[in-house]
Amino acid sequence: MTDRVCLIGADNAMLDDNFTGDPEAIEPGQRVVFAPLNMDDADGFVWSQEMAGWKPKLAPVVLISIATFMLLFTQTERMAARSLRATNPMVDDFWELMLACTNGIALQHPVVIAGVNMLTGTTPPVLTADRAAQILAGEAP
Repeated sequence: MTDRVCLIGADNAMLDDNFTGDPEAIEPGQRVVFAPLNMDDADGFVWSQEMAGWKPKLAPVVLISIATFMLLFTQTERMAARSLRATNPMVDDFWELMLACTNGIALQHPVVIAGVNMLTGTTPPVLTADRAAQILAGEAP
């Protein structure tokens, strides 16, 4: 991987993320750091003034309680899922897993997304595709 030179100010602010100037022209308190070329792309890293270094770009995870998650479903939807648990092991597994999330549920987690979307394909369907999208967006009925 090819490195690039970044110019950092005395206050740890990123002054130039691809410094090509004369190193002799760096002012007191400024410094240069080497970083891979891809460190500030959408899937990579971003300069953190607080950390005075590179940190990963990650979307914040929002956790909701089990009760809040369950209340995203209507009473009819919850009852339909509950009745399917006896005959559909996938629905039962998903529901058990959600009930075990005592520290909270992240609607953007792949397992939650897959489980909610699975409820649109059950027989009979617990959710419509529109309702699944509402639930995954955190919108109450």
